[in-house]
Amino acid sequence: MYCFNQRYEILMKIDLKEVGKGSKDKGCYAAYICRMGMKKPVIIEGLYLHAAAAKGNAIGRDSEGRVVFVKGAVPGDTVRVRVVKKKKQFIEAKLLEVTEFSEQRVAPQCQHFELCGGCSWQNLKYEHQLENKFNEVVNNLKRLGHVEPEVIEPILAAPKNFFYRNKLEYSFCAERWLTDEEVKSDENFDRRAFGFHIPGRWDRVFEVEKCLLQPDPSNAIRNFISVLAKEHDWTYYHPREKTGFLRSLMLRNNSKGQFMIALQCSEDRREEIHFLLDKLKEKFPEICSIYFAINEKANDSIYDLDLIHYSGDSVLIESMPG
Repeated sequence: MYCFNQRYEILMKIDLKEVGKGSKDKGCYAAYICRMGMKKPVIIEGLYLHAAAAKGNAIGRDSEGRVVFVKGAVPGDTVRVRVVKKKKQFIEAKLLEVTEFSEQRVAPQCQHFELCGGCSWQNLKYEHQLENKFNEVVNNLKRLGHVEPEVIEPILAAPKNFFYRNKLEYSFCAERWLTDEEVKSDENFDRRAFGFHIPGRWDRVFEVEKCLLQPDPSNAIRNFISVLAKEHDWTYYHPREKTGFLRSLMLRNNSKGQFMIALQCSEDRREEIHFLLDKLKEKFPEICSIYFAINEKANDSIYDLDLIHYSGDSVLIESMPG
């Protein structure tokens, strides 16, 4: 059974002979294709990307002068793309191939870069990231805000490019996002995932093995929970069906290396919750504050829940320089 994800190559796998035979997946999508038709993809060859835009898009112009937004590429790349959305003044396109690489491009350090979208310019040299962010702010002030500042100070570079965040939130999900290779395979996979949402998908999460944003032991804490949860066969939250035990985890840290965790569960299973939290206390002395909440709502917002202080300090204290 194929996972529904609207990918062109997966739709092409559907056997049209299955229409009307009651096939739960193939017949359904084959009927959909018969009704809607399959449009021939529009490919743009040799598109040169000359600038950067918001949300990780690089910008080029097609032969008619329309702006083309492309994710996954960087300014200076020449690319081959497929049009996915066409408007009067602009086009959104999917990157198919980089035919000529930009001098501004670097190899992203994160293994999840292609899926995550959280660090969308990690494939761009840092000095060019700063330049593009500065230009974006100035452009927004002048073009959108109609403001002409007398003085614009230069942008300041961050002292660290990685492991600088003091807060991350991870989601448990019963429907893990499958890679193209997994979708094409006949193998049955464990669909549970503990990580970040796929960009634009509230109902799909990919499994994070290592994130470069928060200092250690952030990754070790997340991976420890993942192993423990699978050892005990705990269910992950299903966002469409509103079922499942484990729901989300917030990790917050200060400059002293102390961590606070807040675990959300959608089922009130105190014995198992306490077991998990005790295991974390035992394994990670850096965790000095532990909260949990039972969330039976449709959304993941934690601020309107009854947060239960389970162990350690009630707050993290941060010291500011200067």
